[in-house]
Amino acid sequence: MRITNPELLWYYIILIPIFIVIILFYMSGISDLKKLTGTWRFVAVKRIYRVRYVVISLMFLLSLLSLLIGLSGISWQKKPKKDDSVGLEVIFLLDVSRSMLAQDIIPSRLSKSISLMTTVIDSIDDCKFGVVVFKGEAFVSVPMTEDKLALESYLSSVSPNIITSPGSNQEKALRLAMSSFSGNSSNKRVILMISDGEALEGDVFKVVGDSINEGIPIYTIAAGTEKGSNIPIGEGYVLNKQGREVITKTDYSLLENLADLTYGKFYKLEDTQVIAQVSQEIKSMEYDSVGGRIKYINVVQYRPFLLLALVFLLLYIFIKEWRWSEIF
Repeated sequence: MRITNPELLWYYIILIPIFIVIILFYMSGISDLKKLTGTWRFVAVKRIYRVRYVVISLMFLLSLLSLLIGLSGISWQKKPKKDDSVGLEVIFLLDVSRSMLAQDIIPSRLSKSISLMTTVIDSIDDCKFGVVVFKGEAFVSVPMTEDKLALESYLSSVSPNIITSPGSNQEKALRLAMSSFSGNSSNKRVILMISDGEALEGDVFKVVGDSINEGIPIYTIAAGTEKGSNIPIGEGYVLNKQGREVITKTDYSLLENLADLTYGKFYKLEDTQVIAQVSQEIKSMEYDSVGGRIKYINVVQYRPFLLLALVFLLLYIFIKEWRWSEIF
């Protein structure tokens, strides 16, 4: 099951103040009821009032909840659709933060990432490539091009020093990558993100909706291991404020979820076959048996939840207007 508009999940917060208001109105109603009925009838009337109030409130909350779920874009199936794309464009989104110098992957996270990118570029002929690098900031280092020599020449000089801003802002980097394609809507577009997943700024999942709407899958490659490693600097290692070595650990969960939500795939740079696997995946890009490209689009299941919202709303109105006893 997928949520195509995860940013709308924040709207669920409105259920909290609504629930609090419902409690306050219940307490106020109990107080007014005691004044109207007197002590001798209060116990019996309170029981009826409580059951009626709980049922009505529950119907209202369920109606609102169903509406919010429907707006969130729940999808639990995909359907094939012919993709009329005539070309392939790949943006390499490369993390160049200092943690990419960690050597839990030999010779280093960054070095093996560059080797993977170079192999993919060499193995695919009819494709345009672009390179976006990021740390705290992001910039397009190689615009979309078919010039493999220019791409490989640039990659040979990549290091964390090409960007001076510290940190790691994956959200900003992804937004820049999505805007860096050629603009030819007939081309298949793919983002290949290579990172250790350490996000110090931004919220990477805010771009999921845009990725799905634009039809741009994000393939993620986790650079590093969950065990982690220290970070070389000069002749020593990066230290924290307490003078201890900083250990950088790869966030597999974040990168895997990002790929899953955007209909991409997740890979681990530590796997011995990862370079061959990624190269083959980019080359294939889901061609069908007659040579046409097939893409899979999510089927948003909003109608069942909107129908439920309507049913609960009608029940709310009916129960509220129905007279439960001679009093209510």
